[in-house]
Amino acid sequence: MDLQVAKIVLDIMKKAIKDDGENQQDITYVDTLDIDSILAHMKLSSLLFVKIVTNIELQLEIEFEYEMLDMNQFNKISSIVAYTEKRMNKILNLPD
Repeated sequence: MDLQVAKIVLDIMKKAIKDDGENQQDITYVDTLDIDSILAHMKLSSLLFVKIVTNIELQLEIEFEYEMLDMNQFNKISSIVAYTEKRMNKILNLPD
């Protein structure tokens, strides 16, 4: 796993959660997030998840496949990082 990509994804997720108006009552957990954090425990709305994906796409110049816009496709933050790396490798024509 590329630690730089992992840091970028984590930073994007933390910022999006902190900026989200719906989760303002309990954002204390945000600073404890790491790549092994389980998405289901984070109680992200589907809209917030799409915002996170959009920010990842913009920052890393990749595009998630349509079916991967469903957060149920991912169990942990590490699975988002792995998928992001896979998409980056595809753009660069590198093996998975």
